[in-house]
Amino acid sequence: MADVVEREMIYGRPDGSLRVFVSSQMHGNVLADERRAAADTINGSPIHHAWCWEDNAPAGAYHSEGECIGYAESSDGLVLLLGTRLTRVTRAEYEAARRNGADRFIFIRQNDVLDPATQTFVEAEQTNRTVTRNFANLSELRTSLTEALWHSAVRASRMEQLRRRKVELGSAPPPTGSISSTPVSVGGRS
Repeated sequence: MADVVEREMIYGRPDGSLRVFVSSQMHGNVLADERRAAADTINGSPIHHAWCWEDNAPAGAYHSEGECIGYAESSDGLVLLLGTRLTRVTRAEYEAARRNGADRFIFIRQNDVLDPATQTFVEAEQTNRTVTRNFANLSELRTSLTEALWHSAVRASRMEQLRRRKVELGSAPPPTGSISSTPVSVGGRS
């Protein structure tokens, strides 16, 4: 438990907004324009704040793979931008965010052919009820990301309302952050 508290203090989330980590291959700047578009879109939301290496990693010796994973795992959401491949570090960031219940958004550049390992990863995530989106250009990326962020915020608010209703009706509340595909019965109606 102390480790969780310590990590939250080191990688503390901003007050008044939801931190969304921007993750992608960075070597060779293959997704530099897409990263900039994603960060700007996230920061354009009144309730979200982007964390990306190029804007937020302070200078110094402490910023490494471990730091990125720490910020990813303590973020409220993660945007994964994919070109042809998913790197080891990017996969570790994604898995850290998943373990800690962050919303995850996968955007795939449409004209890229995914390598076999990345294709397998995407198919597995789609099987796990993660919706992915292809994008042909930066405008499509911005539009799809904006819609995804808003949908996520609305869904979270509604899930909290349902949890409170269940408490008020005397039934056990669902675990925080859980999403059930079973219809919720409120006041005797389904």
